[in-house]
Amino acid sequence: MNIKEQVIQLIKEVIIDLVDCNYKKLKENNVLNEDTEQLVKTAVKYEGKITLPPDNMEIDLYEYNDNSGFGTETYLWFDDEESQLRLFCEAKTNAEKTEITHFYIDDIDA
Repeated sequence: MNIKEQVIQLIKEVIIDLVDCNYKKLKENNVLNEDTEQLVKTAVKYEGKITLPPDNMEIDLYEYNDNSGFGTETYLWFDDEESQLRLFCEAKTNAEKTEITHFYIDDIDA
């Protein structure tokens, strides 16, 4: 699996954890911090339950110009409907782009 496929796999795993409300696990793995946890909880409060997107969901993956990693965005789904809210994640990599050194939720926004 190449580095881009690894990043996409991590995003899918994070979405599953969000659906299952595994905030503690996400925080223990440094994927979620206090601020982003509040963003998730606020989104759930106003949008409904986070649900799994279809298997063919679109995930945009952007490589940083400074070669430090990737930024990603994908639409979140609530109550089985695509919302206007997007999940933004960052994947930091080593210089050779062979290893993800840190992966985390950066923001949730419309």
